[in-house]
Amino acid sequence: MHQGKWSTMEQGIQCLRELAVLEIIFSEDEQFPKTPDDFQCTSQMWLRFAWLGPEIYSRYLATLQLQDKVGVLVNKLRIYEDTVTAPFRTHVSSMETRLAEQVRSLIEEGHQRKELKEEIYHISPEPTKVSASKSRHPPARERGYCGLSLSWSSWLCSHPG
Repeated sequence: MHQGKWSTMEQGIQCLRELAVLEIIFSEDEQFPKTPDDFQCTSQMWLRFAWLGPEIYSRYLATLQLQDKVGVLVNKLRIYEDTVTAPFRTHVSSMETRLAEQVRSLIEEGHQRKELKEEIYHISPEPTKVSASKSRHPPARERGYCGLSLSWSSWLCSHPG
């Protein structure tokens, strides 16, 4: 038996059928319906069903007529659920698709980065010959650059902030 509150429409339909079974069991009527769906909904049963349901369905549940049999109410509840949740399910489905594409893209990007990293580490650089003694240009002091940089650094030190 369904215990406590229901949160999805399928749980609600199950709860409504179980409440119908309880009504049938404790009914003084000797003619039992073949299924809970053939049972005429009672006001007490409906109030309990609505009380156990989520608030988002309360307005719609208040509009349904209690003269209906449980099976008719089940069909109305399913139609309502499909009408209300279809746009939401479509939106969620498109969001899931976009999210899956983004995840795939990030995974691909991660694999590409890993491959690139492996390629970088596996490349052995060719040795280059660098000679400090053979230079095309004379040292900076011979070109006159050191004095300028030293004069600026001494000026900056003597004139703080």
